[in-house]
Amino acid sequence: MSRIEDEFLWTSKHALRQRQGVDTIRVTAIRPSRLGPVVAYEHAPIGPPPDTAFGAPTGEPPAEVILEGVMRVMQVRWRGGPPTPVKFDDATWREPIARAFPGMFDEGGPASWAGWRFLWAAGAEWIEDLGRPKDWSCGQTKEKFGTLRWYVYGSLTRRHYNVISAVEIISGYTCEYCGATGRLRKGGWAKVTCDAHAQGKKAVSYGD
Repeated sequence: MSRIEDEFLWTSKHALRQRQGVDTIRVTAIRPSRLGPVVAYEHAPIGPPPDTAFGAPTGEPPAEVILEGVMRVMQVRWRGGPPTPVKFDDATWREPIARAFPGMFDEGGPASWAGWRFLWAAGAEWIEDLGRPKDWSCGQTKEKFGTLRWYVYGSLTRRHYNVISAVEIISGYTCEYCGATGRLRKGGWAKVTCDAHAQGKKAVSYGD
């Protein structure tokens, strides 16, 4: 398998890990496009997420929305070839994203380390494709409890909220430092990192 296929399958199956049918996801092709590689895939029916421990729905978007989100992140991440390494604390990536999507993020944002730049850009492109509401306002972008948070306001539809939710879910399996596949780790701090950036912290098991 190619690295793009590996990353797509790993991220998709982990983001949907508690749903029946997730093991049937299969990549059928990776097609070039002017916006970057498009991962084509197929799968058997995938069930809804299980209810919370309190018996309430989680509110997570449908599986197809999360899968589209992973595909879009891969498209941005691999646009122009293999991802170019940058220092995790190099903030120069924010300016071109903010310039490409004026008003999409809060002032000075998006606020995270460089590994999530692919998530922010993919989410912004997705919102624009849906049609950003004229009264769109971003209150804050940040990391909280290890995963991405994107607080927005305006005349948003369920489709807009699904995009935000999908990006936040995918961040739970994307290294905030480099953008590679990652797992949540705790121990003095909570961060989603790859093995190379784990600083000796063990990944949190799914049952924790």
